[in-house]
Amino acid sequence: MAVTILLTPGEVDSRQQLVEQIHNQLVHEDRRDIYYVVPNHVKFDAEVDVLKRLALAQGYSADQVFAQSQVQVYSLTRLAWRFLQAEGKVQPPVLGEAGLFVLVSQILKENASLLPTFARMQAKKGFVQNLVSQLAELRGAEISPQDLLAILDQVQESGQKNPLQTKTLSQKLRDLAVVADAFNEALAERYLLAQEALPYFVEQSENLDLSNTVIYLEGFTGFTAGEWSVVNFLIEKTDLTLAILGDKDQLTTFESGDVYAKPLTTALTIIKRARYKETDVTVLDGRQDHPFETISAPADKNEPATDLKQQNKTTKEILLPAWAKLGSYQEPKGQQVEPDLQAFVADNTVTELEEVARRIRQDLQDQPDLHLRDILVLARDLGPYSKHLPAVMNQFDLAYFLDNDIKMGNHPLVELVTKLLGPANQAFYPENILTILKTGFLRPNQDGQLINDNIYFETVAYLDNYLAGHRPSARKWHDRQTQFILFEDNGEPDRPGFDQDQRVNRHLNLLKGFVVEALDAMNQGLKQAKTLSDGARFLMAYLDKFQVKKAIINHRDALVEAGDLVKAQQVMEVWQLFINILDQVVQVAGDQDFDRQVFLAALQSGFSGGKFTGIPNQLDQLTISEAGIVQSQKYRVLYFIGGTRSALPAQVKNKTVLTDQDRLLVQPALAEQDTPRYLRQTAAAQMAEENLVFYGALQAASSKVVLSYPLLNQEGKQNEMSSYYSRLLNFFLVPVQPVAGQAKNLADLTAHYLGTPAATLSQLAKMADLAGQETDFQEVRDALADAGLDGQVDRVLSSRHYQNQARILTPALAKELFQRPLRVSISQIEAFYRNPYEYFLKYGLRLQERPSAELDAASTGIIYHDLFEKAVGNLIEKKETLRDLTPAEIKTVVQDELARLVQEPQFAELNEDGQGKTVAQYLDQVAQELLKHLAQAAQTNQSAPERVETLFGFPQGDLMALSLGEGDREVIVRGKIDRLDRQDPAGDFATLVDYKTSGKSFSYRDAANGLQLQLLTYWQAVQENAKQLGVQSVGGAFFAPIQQEVIPLAKFRGDVDELLAGKATSQSFQYRGLALDNPDYLDELERLAPKEKARYYQLTMSKDGQPTATSETITDADFALLAKKNQELLQEAAEKIQAGQFPIRPVESALQYSAYKDIMRFDKVLGDRYQVPKYTGRKKEVIKQLQAEEDGENG
Repeated sequence: MAVTILLTPGEVDSRQQLVEQIHNQLVHEDRRDIYYVVPNHVKFDAEVDVLKRLALAQGYSADQVFAQSQVQVYSLTRLAWRFLQAEGKVQPPVLGEAGLFVLVSQILKENASLLPTFARMQAKKGFVQNLVSQLAELRGAEISPQDLLAILDQVQESGQKNPLQTKTLSQKLRDLAVVADAFNEALAERYLLAQEALPYFVEQSENLDLSNTVIYLEGFTGFTAGEWSVVNFLIEKTDLTLAILGDKDQLTTFESGDVYAKPLTTALTIIKRARYKETDVTVLDGRQDHPFETISAPADKNEPATDLKQQNKTTKEILLPAWAKLGSYQEPKGQQVEPDLQAFVADNTVTELEEVARRIRQDLQDQPDLHLRDILVLARDLGPYSKHLPAVMNQFDLAYFLDNDIKMGNHPLVELVTKLLGPANQAFYPENILTILKTGFLRPNQDGQLINDNIYFETVAYLDNYLAGHRPSARKWHDRQTQFILFEDNGEPDRPGFDQDQRVNRHLNLLKGFVVEALDAMNQGLKQAKTLSDGARFLMAYLDKFQVKKAIINHRDALVEAGDLVKAQQVMEVWQLFINILDQVVQVAGDQDFDRQVFLAALQSGFSGGKFTGIPNQLDQLTISEAGIVQSQKYRVLYFIGGTRSALPAQVKNKTVLTDQDRLLVQPALAEQDTPRYLRQTAAAQMAEENLVFYGALQAASSKVVLSYPLLNQEGKQNEMSSYYSRLLNFFLVPVQPVAGQAKNLADLTAHYLGTPAATLSQLAKMADLAGQETDFQEVRDALADAGLDGQVDRVLSSRHYQNQARILTPALAKELFQRPLRVSISQIEAFYRNPYEYFLKYGLRLQERPSAELDAASTGIIYHDLFEKAVGNLIEKKETLRDLTPAEIKTVVQDELARLVQEPQFAELNEDGQGKTVAQYLDQVAQELLKHLAQAAQTNQSAPERVETLFGFPQGDLMALSLGEGDREVIVRGKIDRLDRQDPAGDFATLVDYKTSGKSFSYRDAANGLQLQLLTYWQAVQENAKQLGVQSVGGAFFAPIQQEVIPLAKFRGDVDELLAGKATSQSFQYRGLALDNPDYLDELERLAPKEKARYYQLTMSKDGQPTATSETITDADFALLAKKNQELLQEAAEKIQAGQFPIRPVESALQYSAYKDIMRFDKVLGDRYQVPKYTGRKKEVIKQLQAEEDGENG
């Protein structure tokens, strides 16, 4: 037996050298079986390539059929399986993630008293999975529980510098030894771990005769623990030849961190083990032309000179030696020939992908013999690019194969199973139900047939809307008397859409019944399960009963019919994985007591390890993959994307139970044992090998390399270029070309941004101004027209001149949408002035915001209004005042009325256990406190409530509407007055009060601009109805805050004892608004001495006994100006509404909380502008402007 190691740098074609050696054996009629072993990921490509080269070596032409039975290409796993099969032995079943999770969970439970450290850590999310990984690592490295206990003393001695860490590690090792012992005992001879298949082969093949075998290994830079067991076995059993990356001259001189450190370490380990087994070892230098003693043609006497060879070097042959030095922080020799190396930095990831696609198309055009299959796109991490790849590649018409693991965890079938098995008390959460239903796999059936997609998903969408506005509890889901009504019928069967609304409601309740049936069946079935085996059997019976598998098959067939074969295959892969997971759970722990949480966690663990198989589905497509995955070296062009400092080198994290610090203490002790054992490397050691990963990427392509990275990351922060890039580019003096997201002009577009017609048109659309470029534009347009995009060009380019302006409605449409005379509330007019177009959407088209069950300020405002109406209404009936309200009366009226309110559908959520009743209790407390504030404020005067929630302008009210204008221009304003007080016993003055959930004050500027019309309009309406109300005149109108304002204790100015006793008066409650500067009226609010400040009004007297400038008072003359302007604004708004004028011209604050932004699409780039207020400044400036207008009108 002999071992031959061929050390070859990456630029040398070691495969060709091995094929020549194989050819030499065949020529010499060596009858031994030849196995050529490569990494599994490139097995298919390698098999094709090796046989193709062998055919050429044996004189076959490229188009001749060639077959060879003596030479076979395998991966190590397939080779082991092949030999095991030849021995007539069968490998035990491999235990997957789900089975391991259940097994380890049970071990932790049974041995909890022996595991002081792990018992605490078990509750931590992900701990069991991490422990499973750690146990698998120990078994793979053949580290026994006894080994862990044996090294405890050594660990404690070596860790004296950090006793706390050492103590923690010792506890971990003891716990790990206990769990590992139970784990090994449970697996015994019945199961294997995935990484134990190769050691099992070695164990079972002790008597295997490989004397008639020759094995070649190529493409490995290192080996896993399992692979090492096979390599050691082969060293003893057969002639073994390994082609390993590296430089023979550095075999004994390399240092840790060098590019070749890992493969050369591998070579030294093989040499050491071969000598230990007394096997002959030969190390060959792959840089020699014929490292093996082969029969070959005599050397060409006209062999090119050295300088000519240098000129003919490929890009790979130039870059790899350079990076072997640069990656090891050494200086390479000077280069006489420049490689085809390019670099660019793009604005962002999308621009980077677009530029890569553009350059690939250019490569194909420049090189007719280049195919997509010759091009490789690599990234160290494809995460930031994955969601953009399909759109970009489709736009540039590039077929591609994503050679990367795609996890199954987010598949709809996984979502369905995990949600069904979730906590029973969360089964009827809206999010849970909608997730289940939106998978489409659990749906009602009719006459034995599943409901079709159109009806089903439409009903689910309606249910989504219903749940957003109602959030029914589990009790209401189960109440058969409670119907889910999305559309009220209002007793109008002749109304357009009535039948459709009723159909939606009917379907909604059928779905409601199905959901209750399905979720209850799941909860009852799992509750009755005694063992995990019972639970698994029930789950399968459940899925069969509700025709889930039939729905899955229907979905697969639909995907096949639509031509999406990849997704169709993925559906069945997930289903098969699900079946396998259940099988493993039953086999490993079927007799264990059923635990819903453990059962779910086992399934989740199994799904988390599931990955879809990736198979190229076209003969010619480019490959997109991640660096670090073994790649075929058949490519000619490499695009390495995403080379930022944070991504390259990759930031490795260790997630196993033994941390990196633990490993630094444990590994030396393991290595010093009689039979050395080795754990996986620390994260730092793995990161030190990133230079080799980059080397492997450069090795994949022969002719051209393009490096790129995005300037901005996904969060909009600036990236730095990878140090790997900078070292390579600086050495070869290659500039980094900036690539913008769009062309500067047409000349730039035609020079640098041409792609497919669709991609080119997309770039053209981004250009803001084409003035002065008519000739260039016509050329581009003609080219796009020739490509069949003539009409599309016109449509797309017209968007550059688009102005986001609303058209004036036709008179007929305006009249149909808005009745004559126009009947409006004051809030509608204010809404018009805030945002005219939103008024049109809301009150013209009657578009409503999606209902929400969240209790917002508007909903709480309704509740408070109702409570105050009841409380004040009782006082009016008894002819009492707010001063007469006692805390006991306040409590009774609030609680009684709130109990009535929560029975109404709108507020039914407040009657639900948990959060609903907690919020109701909070509202109860706040309402009582606010009523106390109102009662306290009434102590300063003789006011008495006269009306509460009084309507004007409505048939059910006794007060007339406010009518302005005549004929088609007439506008009728109606509304509801929250409270009207008789300010004095004689009824000379009335005071208007409007409750606000925000601390609102009167703004002269807003009033003059139409944004605050309520107080002035209600004032006028009460004045016109004064006789009916039994008052002489209105003296003031105020906003009353109905909210709890929290103030710091340091700012409290009251009596602390009263505060602690709950009797302190409010420090912040104050009426804000307008009061006539009438001494008699002001005295009725609160009698103040000179320099005294009112407690509950914004009113202060000067030393002369007159209101100060900061007081919220107004003279009769100034009030007349405001009232006149108010009427003008009402009429002006009515005229514009009736004329159909609704420009997109909001005030700036109107869009902050607008529900209609997605419809308006306000954008300054498209010509939209905010309103510029006509009136600015404070009271004095606004009154001055109004007076100037008045003077101008009067000449």
